[in-house]
Amino acid sequence: MNKHYDLIVIGCGAAGYKSAIIASQSGYSVAIIEKSKAGGTCLNQGCIPKESLTRVAKLVDDIKTFNGLGLNCTANPNFTDAITHKDKLVNSIGKTIQPWLKQLGIHYIQGNASFINKNTLSIISDNEQSTIIGDRIIIATGSKPKKHPTIPLLAPGIINSAEFMHDIKTLPRRVLFIGGGCIGTELGFVLHQFGSEVTIVEASNRLLNLPGIPERASAALERKFKQLGVTVKKNARAITEVSSDTSINVLFSDGTAAGFDMVLIAIGRKANTDDLQLENAGINIDKNGFIITDEYLETSSSGIYAIGDVKKGPMTANAAFFDAKIATTNALSGKKRKSNYNQVPIVVDSALQIASVGHTEETAEDAGFDTEVIRTNLAGSIMGQLTNNVQGFIDIVHDEDTGEVLGGCIVGPQAREMIHTISAASESDKNLRFFTDLNYAHPSWNEEFENTVSRYVKEFSVSEKTNIQAHKKPIKTPE
Repeated sequence: MNKHYDLIVIGCGAAGYKSAIIASQSGYSVAIIEKSKAGGTCLNQGCIPKESLTRVAKLVDDIKTFNGLGLNCTANPNFTDAITHKDKLVNSIGKTIQPWLKQLGIHYIQGNASFINKNTLSIISDNEQSTIIGDRIIIATGSKPKKHPTIPLLAPGIINSAEFMHDIKTLPRRVLFIGGGCIGTELGFVLHQFGSEVTIVEASNRLLNLPGIPERASAALERKFKQLGVTVKKNARAITEVSSDTSINVLFSDGTAAGFDMVLIAIGRKANTDDLQLENAGINIDKNGFIITDEYLETSSSGIYAIGDVKKGPMTANAAFFDAKIATTNALSGKKRKSNYNQVPIVVDSALQIASVGHTEETAEDAGFDTEVIRTNLAGSIMGQLTNNVQGFIDIVHDEDTGEVLGGCIVGPQAREMIHTISAASESDKNLRFFTDLNYAHPSWNEEFENTVSRYVKEFSVSEKTNIQAHKKPIKTPE
């Protein structure tokens, strides 16, 4: 007799285990299926191992900043030791996931899942086949790196981000990153700090040419890279490579060529759907292979939802956790919550930490708001001066008529933590007064919010424009 569950989750990455936990804690019977390592991309190839390496890279910069200001030493980073620590950390966290889920009453299944029909899954595990049935199913199988159209992963030293996290043990001397998005800029910074000569080639006219990241943030990062000595080639593509015994020689679209010891391809990711037999459940995918969902994250087959990287949308752990909340609620309690990525922060932790949430100036105008942006630099920040780190800024996007906070971007040392304040303000009915009504520690990075908006708040405090009936118009996900 087939085992039956209220909810089956396919994939035990950030999106998958979050969904399983929410359902289990709400009293539902839950099974989760994982064919590889628990924790998914975030734990094994992405956020966690990358952040482990970034912490060391940032310390190198801090030591240089304070050398002669009370700290008299030089940084001597050891890449091999950092990789060893990263691997131990990932393995330690990974070992806790299955016991944790089991403790919550979730049935963990190691195996490869595929659809027999919309409610029945085939599980292949250790060359044995079984089936399970779910009233509702959530697909959270994640993504994998895209292949380059003209530079295959064949020659030694040509790798993607997954292979970097799994296989690299020694520091390469000369490195090319093909793609100036999150992976290219984050890992490029890491390797530079450990001593590699780093080049980043980007096909568009700026680094981090991503929804939600304003051009001002990209420009700040490019200036920082120039200061550090990282080479950035914009409006250029890697065309082909010719490998020799001593070098990977790459030809670029601008006619230049250069030799490298390692080439990391970071041109995006594609959905993991190849083995799911989606057609057996009537689940449609788009031209790029992503599962198509509606605003409730339900697929074309009723009762089946898709979350995280396997569907179109932001490919971050932040968005994956958000998707899990939306889809699990809708799957088990009816369609109650719509997806709106305005509410989800985007964080890039490179040579500068960049965080944004909600609308940029451009997307707010496209959504029909009368947009104004309050801008401030960190040069006058007391914390910036105390830490000798004044590179950065705060932008707050708001509606000019009502003061409604629509979003914002922060570039600076604590951007990842500070962005939550802008997120909370955008969900509040207080408009810009949200920032001045808070009481801050002094000195602190967060007090810069009050310093930033205080001169703008009076207009809204004394007017009748304080009762916000927010549209909360969502950002359109690009095709």
